Amino acid sequence: MQQTQPPTNDISSNDISSPQPLCDVHAHPASMTDPDAYLQFRRKQGTSAIIAASASPDDWPKILALADRHHDVFPALGIHPWAAASLPPHALSAALDALQKHLDNRPDIRAISECGLDASKPNIEQQLSIFKEQCTLAREHHRIIIIHIFKSFHLLSHLTERDRVVFHGFRASPQIQKWALARGFLFSIGSAVLSKHPPILLPETAPFLLPESDDDGHHTANFPAIAQKLPPDASLRAITLFDLKKI
Repeated sequence: MQQTQPPTNDISSNDISSPQPLCDVHAHPASMTDPDAYLQFRRKQGTSAIIAASASPDDWPKILALADRHHDVFPALGIHPWAAASLPPHALSAALDALQKHLDNRPDIRAISECGLDASKPNIEQQLSIFKEQCTLAREHHRIIIIHIFKSFHLLSHLTERDRVVFHGFRASPQIQKWALARGFLFSIGSAVLSKHPPILLPETAPFLLPESDDDGHHTANFPAIAQKLPPDASLRAITLFDLKKI
């Protein structure tokens, strides 16, 4: 199986006036009614780069097209656990084959996203099988794995320190936080930090936090306010993690 090296594109040409670059590690611009207008709005907010995640394989062509049109959009393709729970096996097999081909041919794909497990949905064994396949692809193609996880942390024993993991929309017990920290995993946090009941995080998670909006067609977060709630180096950490170079 062909292996690709980590991507090296940069966005040094980005003309953003924000005093500090803001990198959103998880948004769904392909789900917006007018993705181009949405991206212009995000630039005016001061967002310098967006990791564009998929909600289903149907999103992949839209995300890749957005990345081709916008130098500050970086694609992240994956099979969401909701899709893994609902699609028939033949469709999932075809999606995995297509994902491998995209990873072979598109070095600008920064992550497999989003993928994971969701115990609120059926077919957890099928979800787990598809998730493990995506983890294997991430290892073989040197990609980050951005994980959607709900009441399924006990099924993650296959993840190791060699996996480059980001838990998206992270909220978990102190015990799970310690388990993840011991493996060097990272956590992306979004609008929950602005709520009346924000996630309770251990102090030692601070160097492992990344900013996200999780924007989609039904939700647009105040991303600058989110970034201000996180450690000041969180966006710079994201830029380094996703190899976006200096922006």
